[in-house]
Amino acid sequence: MILRFPDELLLRDPEKPEPPSEPVVYDRKFPIGGQEAIERGFGLPLPWGLSVIGVHNQQNQTIESVSVALGRNVFPPSDRPLIDIPFVDALSASTTTSEQVKLDLWVLPFLNVFASVGRVRGDVDLTVNVNLEDIGEVCVENPIPLRPPICVGNNLSGTVVLPFVTRVNRQSFSFGTTGVYASGRWFGTATAAFTVTRGEKSSDIKSLTAGARFGRRFVFGGGHMFSPYFGVSYLDIETRVSGRTQMGNFFPNGDSINVNYEASIENTDKLSGVLGFNVNFRNGVALQAEWNKNGGSERVVATIQKRF
Repeated sequence: MILRFPDELLLRDPEKPEPPSEPVVYDRKFPIGGQEAIERGFGLPLPWGLSVIGVHNQQNQTIESVSVALGRNVFPPSDRPLIDIPFVDALSASTTTSEQVKLDLWVLPFLNVFASVGRVRGDVDLTVNVNLEDIGEVCVENPIPLRPPICVGNNLSGTVVLPFVTRVNRQSFSFGTTGVYASGRWFGTATAAFTVTRGEKSSDIKSLTAGARFGRRFVFGGGHMFSPYFGVSYLDIETRVSGRTQMGNFFPNGDSINVNYEASIENTDKLSGVLGFNVNFRNGVALQAEWNKNGGSERVVATIQKRF
C-alpha cells in the first residue's frame, strides 16, 4: 500500500500526485523505479516490512481417500500395508491456529514479494462410515508370546463409524507476491501465495491462496491512513493425516477394534468473501485485521507490521 515517503521526503496526498517543487533524490535501492515515481509526485512505501501474523482457521473438509488396517484387540504392525477402502459416508473438519513472521520487499512501486515462517497447530477431525466387508484382513494377537500380531481373513460384516482425530503441529513456510493498483484514494490488490509445512509424520499440509481486494484510503491525523476493504479469496488446502485409533467393546465379548489409518482431505469451500482494514501510521507501523467467510468455513487474520 502507498504509506509515506521516507523521512527525508514529503508525505503527499495520494489523490493529488504532483511533482515536487524541488528536485528530490531517492537514495533507496528498492523499489526499482522509485526515483521516477517520486518525480511524478507519487508517495512510496518504505521498501522493507517485518510483520507478525496470527491466523485462526476453521474449515469443512472433503475426504478424498481413506486407507486402513484393522486389528482385533491389537494394533496392526506399523509396517502393515494400509488398504484403500470405499467409505459409505464421511465428515471432516479442521480447526487450526498459526503464528507467522513475514519479511516483505517492494521490488517495484506496484509489486511486493514476501516470505514467511511460522507454526500451525490444531486438530483435524474425521468421521468415516466403513463397510467392514471391504476390509480384506484383520490382525489378531499372535498365539506365540512376544511375537507381532498376525493378520487373518476377515469375517466381519456390517458398517462401523470410525472417528479419527489427528493433532497438527508443524512448521510452515510461505512465499508469495502482491500487486497494487491505485486511482486517487481507491485501490485494488491481487495476492498469490503458496505454503508448505514440515514436521511430524502424522500430517502434511499444503495450501495455495489467491485473492483480490478493493478499498479506499482515508487520511487522518496529518498523514496516517485508514483503509477499509472488501474482496474475494481463494484458498485450496490439501491435507494428509495418519495415525491410529481404538474403539473399546466393539465386539460382543468386549474386544476392541484397533485401526491404523491414513486419509487425504481438502477444504470443501474454496471461495470466500473478505472484509478487512489497514491502519498505517507515519512512523511505519501498520495494523491489519481481516475476516474471510463462506458457507462452511471461517478465517480470521490479524497483523502488526513495521516498515523500514
